[in-house]
Amino acid sequence: MEKRRLIVIMHPTSADKLERWGDYTLNTVLAWPNETTLAVTRMIYGGVFERHPDLHLALAHGGGNLVFMRGRIDLGYTAPKFERNEDCHKNISRPPSSYYQQLFFDTAVGAPEMLRFLIETVGADRVVYGSDEPFEIADPQGEMAIPTVRSLDEQAASAILGDNLAPLLNAQH
Repeated sequence: MEKRRLIVIMHPTSADKLERWGDYTLNTVLAWPNETTLAVTRMIYGGVFERHPDLHLALAHGGGNLVFMRGRIDLGYTAPKFERNEDCHKNISRPPSSYYQQLFFDTAVGAPEMLRFLIETVGADRVVYGSDEPFEIADPQGEMAIPTVRSLDEQAASAILGDNLAPLLNAQH
């Protein structure tokens, strides 16, 4: 995938349907974003992005909780004493959040203020339009995302609505 400059779209599913996630659609609402956060954090600490600097992932649901947990994930790398874990260092050479530059985060986050936080945190150059179609709790018509993105400056809006992915989608195979 890296050699062909292909983008990988990561969308979670129910790896382990735990009973505690069964009520109130929590499996879809909470567990899926947590699965993305867990998978990508493991990939970062495992050195996948270190070994493959041209690998790019597009993450559904704005990357789950990955962006919000950025500081805490970095603390796993920077902890100096009691909570220092050498496993957090053996495969990577810099703080985990620095690998976010290899990630794209989609706009399917459910709320305009969360989308603005995502864009402010990772930059418009790392955000791509996503609808989460065909799921019922998605944004298939862009009713949440499009007005929020259009409220940005023209360059940022254009980036999110297609320019960010265009070079990867047009890659020669």
